Amino acid sequence: MARYPNYYAILQVAMTASAQDIKRTWKHLLQKQNKHPDLGGNEDEAALINEAYTVLKDPMRRAAYDRLYMAYVVEEKTESTEKPEQNRRRVKRVHYVNEVYVQKPSADASSPAQAQDISLYGMRLRMTQKVKSKDTLEVSFAQDPGFVIQGTVQWQRVIPQRFGDPIYEAGLEFKGMHMQRFVAFLERSGLANLVSA
Repeated sequence: MARYPNYYAILQVAMTASAQDIKRTWKHLLQKQNKHPDLGGNEDEAALINEAYTVLKDPMRRAAYDRLYMAYVVEEKTESTEKPEQNRRRVKRVHYVNEVYVQKPSADASSPAQAQDISLYGMRLRMTQKVKSKDTLEVSFAQDPGFVIQGTVQWQRVIPQRFGDPIYEAGLEFKGMHMQRFVAFLERSGLANLVSA
């Protein structure tokens, strides 16, 4: 769960807390409980508190976060109670067929690819560029070129074609993904609505 933090627990508020309660608690944590680095607090802890506040103070970001968080929590609880021996799916996937561009960090040019689905932890891609497990890739999105996700190929397979070059399908696990940036991307691309459906 550390990869997908519970912002409500970080701010020590209920999911039903009002915007005023969230702001009051945020100030209390940083000032009265000396979590702010200038008051002797831990810089990483203060950054996490600020990240939680930034998401929860904005009604649109909070709604998107709530949908994602509930999908994650509900799916995790359902899987662990129904099939504890097959608890492989960590989060809900969203069907997401869209054009993306894939580039290895050492390469100069990117090549087109197609996203098949996306989740909080990764995405499935199809491309003509050959990739191997453990390759690091940077993915940029055609509709939002400024947003780049870096990830590691966890699995890959070749889909032979009757005519032409083979297509490679790969599962990419995100590295260093910040939830705040991801929620903002979902808002810009319209994926937040797909997650709640």
